[in-house]
Amino acid sequence: MVQSLANGTKFLEGIAKGAVVGAAMSAISYGVYRIFFTKKVTVYMEDSEANTLSPGTPVGDRSYARELYEKQLGVEEGLSKNNIYNDASRLGGKMNANGALEYTKVVDGKTVTVKALGATDVRVDKAGFRVGKVKMYLSDKAFSSREQLAFVMRHELDHVKIANAGLWNEASVALSPDWGSLRDDVGHWHIQKAGTNFLIKNGWYEKIKIDSYIPAGDFNSSTFQKFNQQIENLLNSGTKKININFIK
Repeated sequence: MVQSLANGTKFLEGIAKGAVVGAAMSAISYGVYRIFFTKKVTVYMEDSEANTLSPGTPVGDRSYARELYEKQLGVEEGLSKNNIYNDASRLGGKMNANGALEYTKVVDGKTVTVKALGATDVRVDKAGFRVGKVKMYLSDKAFSSREQLAFVMRHELDHVKIANAGLWNEASVALSPDWGSLRDDVGHWHIQKAGTNFLIKNGWYEKIKIDSYIPAGDFNSSTFQKFNQQIENLLNSGTKKININFIK
């Protein structure tokens, strides 16, 4: 009987060890799956009048952007401050005559030119979660003032928030062209609204040249109101008042 108990103990130990090894192999398999079954996407804030603020507080040294990210806007998982660049060549493009990032991408088999105030590279898996490091690119125009820079970076960070929350697929649902290029998909629809709220909370709303606020009626539509509640709640957490003069 004692021998039976001993054998039984070893049997249970074997089951336990097998379970641990099985779990470890499953984790490794999932990790490999996430690495190889991903796609890299570049999202951006369009260079438009609706996203351009009137002159404000001078930025000073451009290293200010990285400090603004860490000390005021808030760090997002996957994005190191050292991966925030004022360099269009890293994006495979150039800084155009107006100071905007300019690069090309293929849409429906056609090459189109993008002109952006800021852009972000992020890799996502099939479930819509971020995988690996994030890179952010800022245009010269984004540095026209501290207010403008904060507005652009807030927009790009909202893309990162969406990827970190695993809501990329929901955010990528295309919207009607009637809502304009600034609201071409669900994510940008919410990001534009959050961005406008960010300007209002910081007292900069009067600096915007054209009203880019998303009409409340759009959000009350039966098609999207519930579907986007998670994104709405997520981005609301970032629409806070900040101190752009933490560095003189």
